[in-house]
Amino acid sequence: MLARVYASLLVVAVLAMVGACAGGTPATSAPPPPAGKPAAAAPSAPAPAGGVVKVAVVNPLTGPNAQYGQQSVEGIKLAVEELNAAGGVLGKKLEFVLEDTASDKAQAVALVRRFAAQPEVVAILGITSTGELIPASEAAADGKIPVISTGSAGIWPKEFNDWTFRTTVVSDRAIPAYLKELKEKLSLKALAVIYDADNDFSALETDFVKKEASKYGLDLVAVEAHRARDSDFGPQLTRIISRNPDAILIESRTNEAAGIVQQARQRGFKGHLLGSTPFTDATIARLAGDAVDGAFFYQSLNPERSTTKQFIEKWKKRTDGKLPSKDHVQAYDAVYLLADAMQRAGTATDRQKLRDAVGSTKGFVGASADFTYDGKGDNTTQRVYLYKWVKGGTYELVK
Repeated sequence: MLARVYASLLVVAVLAMVGACAGGTPATSAPPPPAGKPAAAAPSAPAPAGGVVKVAVVNPLTGPNAQYGQQSVEGIKLAVEELNAAGGVLGKKLEFVLEDTASDKAQAVALVRRFAAQPEVVAILGITSTGELIPASEAAADGKIPVISTGSAGIWPKEFNDWTFRTTVVSDRAIPAYLKELKEKLSLKALAVIYDADNDFSALETDFVKKEASKYGLDLVAVEAHRARDSDFGPQLTRIISRNPDAILIESRTNEAAGIVQQARQRGFKGHLLGSTPFTDATIARLAGDAVDGAFFYQSLNPERSTTKQFIEKWKKRTDGKLPSKDHVQAYDAVYLLADAMQRAGTATDRQKLRDAVGSTKGFVGASADFTYDGKGDNTTQRVYLYKWVKGGTYELVK
C-alpha cells in the first residue's frame, strides 16, 4: 500500500543578509527538551549586547550547491521566527547573520574562521555541502565554535572533532538500508551507477555503493562519471545501457540528475531509475517531466510521523501548499537543537557549554527525526524511507 505525498515545486529566493526575525507563529509542535544535563565546561563569554544571541549561517547561496543552501536558510528562518515570537531563548532574541560560501571550500573555511574570531557569535549553522564541511569543521575546532551542519550527508573520512554535528541521515547508514530495500522490493540483480565526479558527496556515496553492492546480491556492471554542469550524458549512458543493468543509480545534483533521467529514457532504457537524497528536490519533476515517473529514491522523512506531519502542514500553509525539502526541515531542527542546548546549559553565550549540551542530547523529538548524540558528529538514531515518483509531479512513500 502506498501513502501518497503530493510534491510541489520549491522556489526559494536567495537571501543576502537576514537579521533578527520577529513575528511568525509560535511553534505548535516544538519538541520537548531531552533529559540530562551538560557536562561542566569553561566560563561563559560576555553576553551579546542588546539582549540578542547571534548565530552565523554559512551556506552556499551561489554556485552548484546553491539550491540546497537556500532551502536550508528558509528552514532556519522559520525556526528563528517561531522562537522569537515565543519569547526567544533564555529571554534573548535570536539573530542570524548569513554569508555565502559560493559553493567553495576555501570560502567556507574563511567564513568559519571569521565568525569563530567574533565572541558574540555563539554557533554556526548550515554548511550543507560535505565537501565544504570537512575542512570547515577543522576551522571550527581551532576556533572553538560549535557547528551544526543542516545538509551534509556524505561519509565522514575520519573521526569527528568535538565541535562538529550534523542533523542529516548520512550515506554510510542510508546506503545499506536503501540497497536492502531496493533488492527486496524490486528484485534487482545488475546495477549501474552514474555520478558527479566534481561533487564530494556524490563521489563518496558512489565509492560506498561500490563496497556495499555485493553484500546485497547486486552485481555492479558499470560505473560512469560526469562533471558538474554537464548537459550531455549520452556517452556515459550508451556504455551503461550496453551492459543491460536492471537499474541505474544516479548520484548527481538535481539539475544534472534531471538531465540524466530524461536522456536515459530517450535512449530507450526500460529499467529502474534510482536516486539518492537530491531526488527529494521537487525541481527534478519540473525539469525531467514524465521521465521521472517511476524513479525511486530515499530520504529521512516519514510523512506519517506526527511531528513530521505537523511540520509539513505548517510549511504548506506558509508557502501556499508547497512541500518542504529535507534541507528545509533539517535546518529547522538544527535551530531547535541549538535552542534546546541553550536551555539545558543555562547559557546562550558560552560556546563550550553549548557544545557540551548539543553533544549530550538524548531523545530530542524534532520535526524530521528523533535526535541523540554521543558527544559529537552524527545523530545516532537514523533511518531512511523508500519513495517513488509517480505521475503529475507527485511522489509516494513505498510501504
